[in-house]
Amino acid sequence: MRTDSWKTALAWLLKISLGALFAYAGAMKLVDPSAFANEIANYRLFEASAPYVGAMLPGVEIVLGLALACAPRRSVWLSGAAIATASLCGVFFVAVT
Repeated sequence: MRTDSWKTALAWLLKISLGALFAYAGAMKLVDPSAFANEIANYRLFEASAPYVGAMLPGVEIVLGLALACAPRRSVWLSGAAIATASLCGVFFVAVT
């Protein structure tokens, strides 16, 4: 019984932390969207659509962060947010490498 409560607490802490990280990152990008769009263009991955991605991505990160942090355990919202967040991290990885 004690092991299960430890695992549950750790899963809750990780879920809240990752959600807060994504929400914070999105909020910081909203402070100066034009600078963020320039940073995206510097990667030369989405040059033509950098302004659109720069405007859209912070909102997506905030929504995913809130969904990760607030969705109940074992819900469709949490599963969807986890899949979308993993996909977004994959795109970030490809952009950086």
